[in-house]
Amino acid sequence: MKLRIAPFLLVIFALAACGGGDGKGSTGDAGAQSDAQASDGGQDGALTDGGDAGSDAAMVVLEPGIIAPTPYLSSADSPFGPVNFPSYFHLEDFEDGLLNTPGVSADVGVNAKQSYPSIADSVDGDDGDATDGTCTGCDDWFYSSGATGINFTFDSSVLGQYPTHAGIVWTDGGYNCSVTFTAYDANDDVIYSDTFEGIGDNSNNRETAEDRFFGVVSPVGVKRLFISNTGGGIEVDHLQYGR
Repeated sequence: MKLRIAPFLLVIFALAACGGGDGKGSTGDAGAQSDAQASDGGQDGALTDGGDAGSDAAMVVLEPGIIAPTPYLSSADSPFGPVNFPSYFHLEDFEDGLLNTPGVSADVGVNAKQSYPSIADSVDGDDGDATDGTCTGCDDWFYSSGATGINFTFDSSVLGQYPTHAGIVWTDGGYNCSVTFTAYDANDDVIYSDTFEGIGDNSNNRETAEDRFFGVVSPVGVKRLFISNTGGGIEVDHLQYGR
């Protein structure tokens, strides 16, 4: 089922204390803020405070809807980077060999290095270099049937409330495959869903130019993300969610 795709819009409101916009909170600063908010290797990435309305930072608000696939080489490319999350934000990069950020589970899959270490297709920047076009020795999440896909389910009893922002990076699948991304609410009803044609390239050799971020923003909360691709297996990385 296809539902309406809301445009990916950033609405930046300068706080009164700013005394005029200074560019903070733009996508160019996504890496710095993402590093402050997100974790590495499965560590807890929750914010330690709810944000200070009197600070000089700008508030960035993402329009509800699907965030259309965007290139992604490191956490600096995350559309969630400039967003202030007053409750929590977690980023799972799988580099510790586990899916262990709080309040999320997958119905299928394993860390890619356990099964296919020679072709494990991680986000480029997980080796500290987002410019070399690969991530040798890095890890991600893999399932052998891309057409079956993977469900990532959030646990509100652990998180307190379901995330309002959730996304994941697709890193590999069958040659020239299409990718389907769907988000579900607390009643397991579809919030947003669409299939994007021709995302995959014609190689499974850990290239990163085809890596794409798929995300959703929903004020009602996101219970579950589903991602699949036509043909081959499926690899994903940088699962991230916040409220």
